[in-house]
Amino acid sequence: MQDRVQKQTNLEDEILKKVELQYNQLKGIIDQHKDHANKIIKNLESVQSYKPPPSDLTEQTLKDLEQFHGLVGKAIQQIKKDNEGSKFIDVLNMKALLQQY
Repeated sequence: MQDRVQKQTNLEDEILKKVELQYNQLKGIIDQHKDHANKIIKNLESVQSYKPPPSDLTEQTLKDLEQFHGLVGKAIQQIKKDNEGSKFIDVLNMKALLQQY
């Protein structure tokens, strides 16, 4: 009788272990699917918020580059002018220094 009860207890323990193992496996699969679904939702949200570039993007970019080119050209001219001006000031300073002697 005790032997039979022991076998029954062992059998129940094995069944519980198998059920617990299967439960953990299913829980893992569900968690993986949940993570995958969350990634899909995030991707769909990013696609939904996407706004295509304007149809005149190339023209606008060229205009922006031309403006930038103009600004750079003006800055270079100003630097050249300032550089020539500073040389003129250096010449005046040297002239003043020479007049002292």
